[in-house]
Amino acid sequence: MKKLLTSLLLALPCFLAAQIYSYPLVDSLPNDAQVYHLPKTGLNLCFTIRHLQETPGELARYAERFLGQSDIITEAQNTQEIVSVEVCSYTIADPEMRFYITAPAKTYCNKDGILLAVNAKAQATENADPITLCHQNRKAKKSKLSSQAYLTQEMKLANSSMKMAELAARQIFSIRETRLALLHGELENYPSDGEGFKKFLQELNNMEQQYLELFIGSRQEEVYQCYVQFVPNKDSNHEVVCRFSSQSGLLDKNDLSGRPIYCLIESNRQNIVQTPDSISIRGKKRTEIIKKEEPAGLYYYQPEMVSISLKDGQQTLWKKDMMLAQMGQLLRLKSSKDMSVVLDAESGAIISR
Repeated sequence: MKKLLTSLLLALPCFLAAQIYSYPLVDSLPNDAQVYHLPKTGLNLCFTIRHLQETPGELARYAERFLGQSDIITEAQNTQEIVSVEVCSYTIADPEMRFYITAPAKTYCNKDGILLAVNAKAQATENADPITLCHQNRKAKKSKLSSQAYLTQEMKLANSSMKMAELAARQIFSIRETRLALLHGELENYPSDGEGFKKFLQELNNMEQQYLELFIGSRQEEVYQCYVQFVPNKDSNHEVVCRFSSQSGLLDKNDLSGRPIYCLIESNRQNIVQTPDSISIRGKKRTEIIKKEEPAGLYYYQPEMVSISLKDGQQTLWKKDMMLAQMGQLLRLKSSKDMSVVLDAESGAIISR
């Protein structure tokens, strides 16, 4: 009997050592412990912006007198507007959700340290690199000749702006007469092939436009994209993610010269149902989980579907239902000596056991 009791006592530590336990990583890491993170979902916001620049012509005050046009640009304006917003998610390791496993167990984590599996084959994951706020990826403007390039010597030597306007107006009417004669086949010398004809006609149109811009002004439009990286949390509802100015475009959220762009997050009460033997941690902030509690076999998430929208004042720029890992409920799986689980790298949920 004594020998049997002694054998059981000697076997007890081995039995306990076989149990898999997880603890929050608060202080130092024990020897042979394996660290893992739970995921956190970030958002890449892609803003498509239209930039319109209006410049008055240097001969604007003579437009009605020589051309009979009153609809002209009189003041320089620089306006920008948001055309659309697209959002995609990416995953990072949550620095506040760090845990370690003490018992010998084969854990698989991705390159960021997010737990993928314990004693099981992990699923392959891909995660795009987050994109930060930038203004360097504007689409290049098409270069064009300045109106000055089409000025004749007589225009350049004109002793007054009114004389210059008169000469420029004559040139406009001359171009129009030439184009009309070309279209009617009345010109003696003109390109006979179709491609040459098109190029000649296009050049006449370009010349007319350049002269017209001396009077009516010019408009240049540019469409470009800017990106903002935003990682929401449970306190992010109605948080300013960036700002926008109709003159300067997309701005940092701390630049008060622009109006705020808000992110609103609302729960739609849709959860991923997790294993029935999980222990729910309710009424506690995740940072309040301490070692004094009964150790868990594994910490993981029960993700929650939330509705996310971006608002510019009363205007909704973008809205979608998404699964955000950090918005879910933290659960504890009971300790087990033969634990085998596979987790979703994006949500932190158990997808198979």
